[in-house]
Formats: sequence, structure tokens, C-alpha cells
Amino acid sequence: MSEIIVAIVKNRKTGLLSTAVTDSNNLFKMFFREGTIYHISCGNLKGTECLKDIARIDFSECSFIPDIKLDLALEVVLPTPEVIAHLQAAAKTVESLSYVGSGQPLGVLDTEGFSVLRDKLTIALVRQLGPVGGKIVAKTVDQKWHASSPPTKKELYELIDILKNEIDNVDDRNDFTKEAYAIIS
Repeated sequence: MSEIIVAIVKNRKTGLLSTAVTDSNNLFKMFFREGTIYHISCGNLKGTECLKDIARIDFSECSFIPDIKLDLALEVVLPTPEVIAHLQAAAKTVESLSYVGSGQPLGVLDTEGFSVLRDKLTIALVRQLGPVGGKIVAKTVDQKWHASSPPTKKELYELIDILKNEIDNVDDRNDFTKEAYAIIS
């Protein structure tokens, strides 16, 4: 679940992350304003009270609904990094995530963003293979790699795996992989 929150924070999203609590009619709700958590509730609990018993709560699925706002002043519960750390420590996961409303799903690049990443990956491969690296990226993206449009981060890692296998030298392959992972992170 912390990965989802990190994506919301990184993309400076405003909206509601609503998570179903297993074996309950309650929802665990986190409200974000430009990537900052400003309100948390679960049933009748609010704020840090929701986080106290987080280890005993199991989540099933969650949805992010963009542009949902509460009529509250910025009521920061805890600093967002602390909330993320709290959820990581409790090892909270969700079964599925849906993105409701307009815009791109969380963790997905827009087409323009992929174009920039593709150019950077091409440069990284050219560093290892020379000019043929550009042709390999173009051929791989057009013929060998099958991804949604726009691609997800998982699909970008798959692209890197395909491209790195074009490099015979182990040290060069490792250098490319390290640079490529830095590009997409």
C-alpha cells in the first residue's frame, strides 16, 4: 500500500484513496492535496487514531479518486513520510487498485513521458553498443516489446530486460541496467 501512496505523493495528486477494510463495512480513507496527506479516517476514527491499530487491519482493495476534497483547512495528520513509514512497518498491502476518473492511472506514464524515457534509454544503450543501440531500441519497442499505451512501470522494467540481453559484455550489461533503472525510477 505504501507504494501506492508514494506514487500519489510523487505525482502530487489531489484526491481520495479509499481502501476497503476486510470483514468490515468501514473504509480507510486518506485525503491528499497536491501529494500531501491532510486527513485520514476509518469508520469513527480520525487522524492518528486510525494508524494506532493499523497492524490489526487487513485491506482488500482500494480506489484513488482524483480531485475529491474535504472542506477542511490543511489538517496534516502526520508528515506524509511518517505515514508511509508506518504503513511499511505494518506491511500493509492491497489486493487491487483502481483509478476512478479522468487522467492517467497511478504509476503510469503519459505518452510524452514515455517518449522522453525512450530517448534516455536509447542514449544509455548507445553508450554501451555504439550507434547500433538506437536501432535496437527502435526495433525492440516496435516489434519485440508489447506494452499498454502508455506503458506501466512494470512494463518498462520488462523493456530494460529485453534491451540488456542485447549486450554481450557482462560489465557493459550491468552498466546499462544500472543506468536504465535510474532513468525510470
